[in-house]
Amino acid sequence: MTRLMAILVFFLLALSGSNAMAQQPARPGPGCSGGGAEAERLHYLAADYSSGKGGLPYDPEKSARLYKEAIELGSARSAVNLGILYRMMYVMEPNEQEMLQEMNRLFQQAIDMGCSDAYLHLAYSYQQGWGVEESEQKMREIIQKGVEEGSFACMSGLAQILVSEDKREEAKAWFQRALDGGYGPAVEPYRLLFFGEGDLEKEVEVQRQGARLGNHNSLMQLSYLYEDGERQPKDLEYAACFKGIADEIDTSHAPPMIDDLDERCPPRPVVPHAKPAK
Repeated sequence: MTRLMAILVFFLLALSGSNAMAQQPARPGPGCSGGGAEAERLHYLAADYSSGKGGLPYDPEKSARLYKEAIELGSARSAVNLGILYRMMYVMEPNEQEMLQEMNRLFQQAIDMGCSDAYLHLAYSYQQGWGVEESEQKMREIIQKGVEEGSFACMSGLAQILVSEDKREEAKAWFQRALDGGYGPAVEPYRLLFFGEGDLEKEVEVQRQGARLGNHNSLMQLSYLYEDGERQPKDLEYAACFKGIADEIDTSHAPPMIDDLDERCPPRPVVPHAKPAK
């Protein structure tokens, strides 16, 4: 994989958790909420219309109106989500160039409102050349600025860039900082490092940390691990424990903390195992 392709993969992974269209939004970073209860209600209603969840029809125009109302009330993450919505609408209607300009304006507005996670999305614009001149150097500078302002999403992004430069140990440190800060989408690229090294014990540790953060994918991956019997002995009861918690999570909202994970699904040693031959 070329470095440029690796960076593209980084953005697809890093942005997936905070994308309004994604399966599960990321927990808002520092400064990325705001606006109070009414703004929060409008934000999630807009998100449901943008994805067709919650029994509502897919209606991007109505979603945009609701996001704008939430922004007026002080919701920085609604500015981020509206920018993402415009990006998705541009993908479907690539002749609508003005959407890209408005998208980047919204990301900058979110930054100005104190949401440092928006740097990650603005960096993506420079990586893709969407509404701005394509520049890998500018993309990296923006990511670094987000890191300096405390964005755990940008820390995860920086880690993936370091992976592309084969600086794996530095990358692991940044992934861990992102996870410790509550950024669940860091789990997947982080655990893939240990998967490639064959370190299942560390991979499971990372997945469990993600599960405590309410990361739906982490819970399901842990369930699959003990359900299929490929890398650990099959244990359907233990697998069902993780899946049961995953089923409780509303993936259209920011994930809840699962503080009692160790009580509900007690940790167990990872044992050497290979699936028996048929």
